[in-house]
Amino acid sequence: MDQPARAGNYPETSASAMFAYVFIKACRLGILPDSFLAAGRRAFDGIVRRHLETHHDGVRMGGICLMAGLGDLKGQFGYRNGKFDYYISEPVVENDPKGVGPLMMARAELIRQGKDRMVPIS
Repeated sequence: MDQPARAGNYPETSASAMFAYVFIKACRLGILPDSFLAAGRRAFDGIVRRHLETHHDGVRMGGICLMAGLGDLKGQFGYRNGKFDYYISEPVVENDPKGVGPLMMARAELIRQGKDRMVPIS
């Protein structure tokens, strides 16, 4: 997030979906001011426009980092150091539950609030 223009960096879809969901729901609950609803909506719409694609076998959500974690877990994963090179070396996948789930939750929250308007999927 702190190096958006750095070569190889990309907006990771599952994190964007999680932020969208949190912003949208927290506004409904009164935890965040209503200004965050627009940010959540922009994140949701951006994911739909940029990372959902219709294929012969259904809709696919791309741009999801497979497994960038932190920590060394008893010396087993010394490479999980949180550095930029580690992050961009992880595979980028489609339809991973940690991305699809939060996007579905964000849409459900928009529906619940009567603010659902689906942007076209490419």
